[in-house]
Amino acid sequence: MRGVASPIPRRFGVREPTTERLLDAAAAELRASGPAALTVRLVAARAGISPATAYKVFSSKEHLLASVLLRHLRDLPPIDTGDSRPIEQRLPEFLHGYAAVIAADPQMQATLRCVFLGDDPDTARVRELFSQHFDQQFEQVCRDKLTENARTTIRLAFAGAMVAAGAGLMPFTEIRQLLETIVRTVNPVARR
Repeated sequence: MRGVASPIPRRFGVREPTTERLLDAAAAELRASGPAALTVRLVAARAGISPATAYKVFSSKEHLLASVLLRHLRDLPPIDTGDSRPIEQRLPEFLHGYAAVIAADPQMQATLRCVFLGDDPDTARVRELFSQHFDQQFEQVCRDKLTENARTTIRLAFAGAMVAAGAGLMPFTEIRQLLETIVRTVNPVARR
């Protein structure tokens, strides 16, 4: 999403390039030392920005991590709205794309846990943006092919699978097959 307005809400009137520098530095710091060692001050130093300015943009470590994760997921390729494959193929592939981004990077797995367990208001706002982004793409993939009950079931199954994989109870690589089975189970047309 570089080159367009940042999807991350800023807390105060800090310029867009400053926010992007902080997000770039946070992503680099995350890769270098992981979410446990990451601090807003370390990210500010890496970005060459004062800690005071960094805290104007990101109120906490969790807020910063949530913003990095959201930007990372928003950089996924857009949904192909002309895809004519059956929903049983399209939907698990879409959901697997989200899971694969997290599965490919152990630091993102730890970040996801931190983001979804963080309780500060700024992190909650970014979490809400993540949910809106996910729901918009989910609806583009589903179109009118699933009932509302089926959509709710699949969303909950996906969330549960991500939690299970993040906790080490199942490998991320099994999520796609699991979701294909769930879509076939809850979609009456697919069962015929």
